[in-house]
Parts: sequence; structure tokens; C-alpha cells
Amino acid sequence: DTFPNDTIPNDTVPNTGINITSNNLVFNIYPNPTNGEVSISCNAEIDHVIVYNILGEAVYQTQLSSNAQAINLPEHLQNGMYLFKIQTQYGFLIKRIQLLRN
Repeated sequence: DTFPNDTIPNDTVPNTGINITSNNLVFNIYPNPTNGEVSISCNAEIDHVIVYNILGEAVYQTQLSSNAQAINLPEHLQNGMYLFKIQTQYGFLIKRIQLLRN
């Protein structure tokens, strides 16, 4: 399972989150950068989230059935950039999130 090439450009601002509207879906992802906990919300129910490393390998995934969720990334993930694929029944969004643990 690798990430598609049609990602939305990164529009993050340090120490803030991301609010994106895509295909009438509104996503909020914060904080970015994160210390390991990422809050995700959407105006539609989120089916699942898959996290990819920079090589395109799926390193974490979780099934959801709500429109808001806090995700704790596993301790084995090292600091760096990760792509979050957030899937709803209406489409998906891929965003770059930086992991910075102390």
C-alpha cells in the first residue's frame, strides 16, 4: 500500500494545524509539528487513517468511525516527515505532518 501521487500541497505553518477544504470536505489536523498525538476532524465520518513514511511504506493505520479522533503515533516511529492519508466515504486527503519527539 503506497500513497498516491495526487497529494494536496503542504500549507502548514509551524506550531499550528491545518484546515483544508477539499471536495466539500473540511479537514482539521493539528498540531503540526506534533510530539506524537495528532487530532483529526472532518465534517464527514472518517473511515480510516494510514500513516506513510517518506519511502511510501505504511507504518501505522487505524480504523475510525467518527468525525473527530486523537491518534497517538507508536513510540517506534522516529522523528521525521510522515504522510497522513485520511479516508472518508466521500474521498480522501493526504497531508504531510512532522513528528518531533523530545
